[in-house]
Amino acid sequence: MEYAYLAKVYDHLMEDVDYEQWIDYIEHFLDKNLISKKDRILELACGTGNITVPLSKKGYELIAIDRSIEMLSQAQQKAVALNLTIEFYQQDMLNLQVQELYKTILCLCDGINYILDLKDLRAFFQKVYSLLREGGVFIFDISTYYKLKEVLGGNTYGEDLGDITYLWENFFSEEEETVEMDLTFFQINRNGFYEKHKEFHIQKAYRHQELQSLLKETGFSSVESYHDLSFNQPRENSHRIFFVCRKP
Repeated sequence: MEYAYLAKVYDHLMEDVDYEQWIDYIEHFLDKNLISKKDRILELACGTGNITVPLSKKGYELIAIDRSIEMLSQAQQKAVALNLTIEFYQQDMLNLQVQELYKTILCLCDGINYILDLKDLRAFFQKVYSLLREGGVFIFDISTYYKLKEVLGGNTYGEDLGDITYLWENFFSEEEETVEMDLTFFQINRNGFYEKHKEFHIQKAYRHQELQSLLKETGFSSVESYHDLSFNQPRENSHRIFFVCRKP
């Protein structure tokens, strides 16, 4: 699950994602839970900063963590270009070295799906809980079991984006309940020749009720879940579910 090459083209591939809508959606829950811009936010699996940077532009103070130095580099470049002060740290979110307590912790854009072991996920939720202040909120999303199995699993995608062409093959394992993603990129170099780059990723397919139970077991007093960027209940065919978890 390396991002050495994907980090360079990630934003190019995600051009159709409406991150402004994501920011408005997240800010709704921050306001609802009385999170002010004086309350520092801890963002886990921040990637190239597509959530981090817009929130910072709105005046929030963020600490952003990712395991990939390449993704962090892209995020840092965006922050510097806009004269934003954001603290970026390279850490694996399964081994967080954080001492401060926060009113808000975020883990968005499939970060949870990259935790492949239920034991690790339980420990992760417990760590997040311990890093929240009383009344704090943990907001995250998942690509659903339905999406990983029925939409991605067994399907191949590809697109010619001009200077980059990619092939994305997906294989769903019923036994492991994971989707294996083989990504192949072809990019034209300075000499006009195509260079080939390959990456391999795995995501775990978690069921909605499974996560609800685990979060309640962790100690969260309120666990709300919503169908993709809406305020409606999750559906059987939801592609994405957002969770808003409150610490008592």
